[in-house]
Amino acid sequence: MDHEYSIYGNILCEVEGEFTLNGVPLIVKGGQCRLKEAAMAKDIDESTLKNLCKALSEKLHCKAQMRRVHEVYGNSNVFNGGSDYDVVEEYRFECAFDDGQEV
Repeated sequence: MDHEYSIYGNILCEVEGEFTLNGVPLIVKGGQCRLKEAAMAKDIDESTLKNLCKALSEKLHCKAQMRRVHEVYGNSNVFNGGSDYDVVEEYRFECAFDDGQEV
C-alpha cells in the first residue's frame, strides 16, 4: 500500500507571496495556500497544522482554513471480478482561524 499526504488551504484576503511560519515554507497565491515543498506534508501532524493555520491567520489578519489529507492506495475490487489500484482509505483534518481565533 502507498500513502499520499497533502496539505492545502484557503485565505480570505488579497495577500500573495512566500512565507515561512513555524519553520514551514508556504506559498500563498490567488486566495490559496500550499506547502512550498509538498514532500513535507508527511511530517506535519494535526497539531502542527493547527498552529501553522493560526500563525498564518495572525500574520495576514484574515481568515485561514487548512486541510491535511492522507490517502491510502491499494487494490480495490471492481464489479467485473478484477481489481484497480486506487484510494481505499482517506483521512482528513481541517481547521480554521480568523485573525488568530479558532472558528
